[in-house]
Amino acid sequence: MTTDTEPELTDEEQAALELLTTIPADMLTDDFRAAVLAAAHGTSVRQKVTDATAEAERALRAALTAGDVQRSTEAATTLVALERLGPFLPSVTVDAGAVKDQLANAARILREAEAKIAPLPRLLYTAELAAWRSLPVPLQTTTPLPVATKPDLDAQGIVDDLAKERERVTATTVAWYQTLTRDPNPLSHLRAASDTAGLCREHAKVTARVVDVVAHANESRSDAGLSWTPPSGIGSPAIAALAAL
Repeated sequence: MTTDTEPELTDEEQAALELLTTIPADMLTDDFRAAVLAAAHGTSVRQKVTDATAEAERALRAALTAGDVQRSTEAATTLVALERLGPFLPSVTVDAGAVKDQLANAARILREAEAKIAPLPRLLYTAELAAWRSLPVPLQTTTPLPVATKPDLDAQGIVDDLAKERERVTATTVAWYQTLTRDPNPLSHLRAASDTAGLCREHAKVTARVVDVVAHANESRSDAGLSWTPPSGIGSPAIAALAAL
């Protein structure tokens, strides 16, 4: 009775497998994983042929130096046979089609993570202040300035911090897309995609918490009767934005 066993991995294949384990499983396609291992196998095979060729050359030189015709002939025959293997050796590069599909999959995962990030929340007080500032100067002198409450000011600081973090997240995602055609190492690009998607997911959670803080501040403002309204008959983009909240 015989038992089927998995073939032993070469050093190159083992190294490739270890690199693949640094990338989350959901970021990898089966075809890309197979293509990476195939390229590693090709590298291993070519190295074995290179080593065998060097050994055959040494054997041929030694046999010729010793004047051993039979050994010289055997070594020469081996050397010629090894040199003829060139066109049949497996590729050492990862299949381009697998790389393209893999990067497309990574981009899809990143887009999904980005899509979960809610728009920056806007405070009612901030919108009111912008609307007041959009009034003609003469009206500003006669129209009361919106009053800020402590929840408004506290929430505004949080929103400002979120906006700065949003800029960093956006810059990171844009940089990843821009390197799609320039990064020669798909594995490093995939690790970057995984890290960037993780950054987006975390930012989405933070944004959700800030949205709740802003909603509470807006409700408190309305409940306190502090909502500001523009003078009748006056319009501006900022006033329109306030009306849309």
